[in-house]
Amino acid sequence: MEVDSVHSTLEKKFKAPIFTPMDYVSRMRQCRPSQPYVVHYLDLNFSKNYEEVPGNFTTIRPGRRFGDATVNDIRGILYVNGEVQYKVRHSYEWEALPQRTINSREPVAPARLYNSPINNDVTK
Repeated sequence: MEVDSVHSTLEKKFKAPIFTPMDYVSRMRQCRPSQPYVVHYLDLNFSKNYEEVPGNFTTIRPGRRFGDATVNDIRGILYVNGEVQYKVRHSYEWEALPQRTINSREPVAPARLYNSPINNDVTK
């Protein structure tokens, strides 16, 4: 798989000593000089709070009553055109995951998760 090749290439470059997160970035770029990996810097706008977005699933349990399928019984989940489908056996057909619908006329964009950098002061 392509991703295994990428991880293997990066793993060879991530040998000690690494002192800062920028060391990772520079080493990622050094991995393939002829075709360097594209590295995206993440900022505070990247992390979003999806907890408050209407239409979130409260549960992925396919059944509601005693004896119905539970989350542990799910063998596959598929997202197709805004609908989540599931299987409890690999040989079964895909079924729509039952959910309560929330009437929302306009899509709501998730808010930023962080408004300022997280304080990582471990001396407190």
